[in-house]
Amino acid sequence: MASEKLMTPDELAEYLAVSKQTIRLWCHLGKIPFLKAGHLVRFRKPDIDAWLATQSTQKKEKKKKTRKPSIPETSIDKLIREVKKEVGID
Repeated sequence: MASEKLMTPDELAEYLAVSKQTIRLWCHLGKIPFLKAGHLVRFRKPDIDAWLATQSTQKKEKKKKTRKPSIPETSIDKLIREVKKEVGID
């Protein structure tokens, strides 16, 4: 089995077109998969590609919230509305 070449932070920064500082920050915050051996940090390309696939910039469609009346309609309010409708005042 051929050994997999690991990417350095510099190589990953170039691959993702971000700064080395961004790579360091993402590692520190645990936002990106990485390997650490002593003080060395390395990245597997398949892990990075899988991580990238989960990072979507598309906005999820939000459901429209229906506004509820601030004061609940009482039976009297309903009766007044029905009478207004019958009389044609509405």
